[in-house]
Amino acid sequence: VDGSVKIDGKDFCNVGLKKLRSSIGIIPQDPVLFAGTIRTNLDPFNEFKGDSGDNKLWEALKHAHLYDAVKASGDGLDMEIQQGGENLSVGQRQLICLARALLRDTKIIVLDEATANVDAETDALIQKTVRDNFADKTTLTIAHRLETIMDSDKIIVVDKGTVAEFDTPANLLKNKAGIFKSLVDDTGPNNAKYLYKIASGDEILNLDEQLTRIRRASSLDTQEAIEQFDHGNYHSSFNATDRESKMTSFAQNPNNVGKFVTVNRIQYELVKPAE
Repeated sequence: VDGSVKIDGKDFCNVGLKKLRSSIGIIPQDPVLFAGTIRTNLDPFNEFKGDSGDNKLWEALKHAHLYDAVKASGDGLDMEIQQGGENLSVGQRQLICLARALLRDTKIIVLDEATANVDAETDALIQKTVRDNFADKTTLTIAHRLETIMDSDKIIVVDKGTVAEFDTPANLLKNKAGIFKSLVDDTGPNNAKYLYKIASGDEILNLDEQLTRIRRASSLDTQEAIEQFDHGNYHSSFNATDRESKMTSFAQNPNNVGKFVTVNRIQYELVKPAE
C-alpha cells in the first residue's frame, strides 16, 4: 500500500504509538466496556482525580445524555457495569463510549458505524452530541446511514476496496452517473429530496432534544400527527423558529409523552420544510 497519513503535516508513522492513540477518540460499532464501574469505564487510567475530575466525568455523562440514568442508580459514578455492559441497553453502552470520547477531548474523532446497532432515539442523541461537541474537531465517520453523513464537509465513497468518489456531498450529487447519487436516489423520492436539502445546506437534519422527545411520542396516524403538529396547515410556510416552537408544543403535549412516532414520519411529515 502506497501513500501516507499526515496529522498537522506530520506522518503518523513517525508519532509514538502511545501519543497517537491518546490523540484519537474512537466510538466503535460494538461498544467496548469492562466489568467495573461507570468511573473505571470512563477513566480506566484514573487520570481524572478529586472533585474536579468527578465534575468532568459528570459533565461528559451529561453531554452523552446519561446523567439522569447514572444519578437514578443511587451509586453515582460507582454504578456497577458488568462485563461487556450486559446490565445496560445497547444504546446505553454506546452512549458510555460517547462519554468516554467526550472526556478525552481529542482533536480527532473516529465514528466507526457508531449508530448502526442502536435505536432511532439513541442515533439522534449521538448525532446531536457529535454536532454540538465535536464541531471544532476532525471527525471521520464510517457509516451506511446516509442521514449520518449528509452534512459532512467531504465524503469518500469506497467501492470494491478503492476510493471511487471524493468530494462535498453537494458536488457528489451533481454527478448523474455517480455512486453516491445513486445511493441517495435509491432511498425513494421523498427521502432523496430531504437528503438533497441537507447536502445543499437548505435544511440541516434536526436532531435537537425536542425532536428526540418527539420521537418518543406515539404511533399516531400520519394525518392525525400532521394535524396535531401543524393544526392542519402542514403546507403553510413557517420558519425554523416556528418549527421548533411547534415541535416543542407537540413533544410537551401530555397525550404524546411516552409514545412513539417513527423516525421516517418525523423526518418526512413533521420536520421537512413546507413545499
